[in-house]
Amino acid sequence: MKPYAQALVVGKFAPLHRGHEALIDHARRLSHSLLLLSYAQPEPASCPAPLRERWLQQCSPQALCVVLDDTRLRQRCDARGLRLNPMPPDTAPGPDHWRWLAWCLNELLDAPIDAMVGSEAYVMPCAAHLSQALGRPVAAELFDPARTQVPISASAIRASPADLGRWLAPAVAESWSPTAELQRPPP
Repeated sequence: MKPYAQALVVGKFAPLHRGHEALIDHARRLSHSLLLLSYAQPEPASCPAPLRERWLQQCSPQALCVVLDDTRLRQRCDARGLRLNPMPPDTAPGPDHWRWLAWCLNELLDAPIDAMVGSEAYVMPCAAHLSQALGRPVAAELFDPARTQVPISASAIRASPADLGRWLAPAVAESWSPTAELQRPPP
């Protein structure tokens, strides 16, 4: 018996790697349905939204995959008649992301999640904030926070793609060009 109706996994997935896949598999085992939400501000040049969306759909075709960039967010807001609520920058404090995430889940996506699954410590306070903001319990489920099962991170792969590319799924390895990030103009 799965303990949750709908679990949420949030990440940049830039690039999607085997650690993400293990996390997603864990979340799938815990819930009847799964929402994979990806956003980044700024948008990673080497992993644009359409590419991340394709990777997530290939990795987990039964999940609802929502990948947002500025254009996609604006389109979804317009379609729902919502005032644009811009994504917080990646460098914003955790509570800024948690408030935006609560708005996104409640207003933009109408997603009644009851669990948040992740590998990092922010999952605990974020789930507590979501519980309060959404008016329903949202459990925090940690998966391999020490990264012992799959010892990799996307930032490590971006820093050393030639050495760590073996951690990418074949579809990602075939379509990802890390040099795009190196060619990005400074902000």
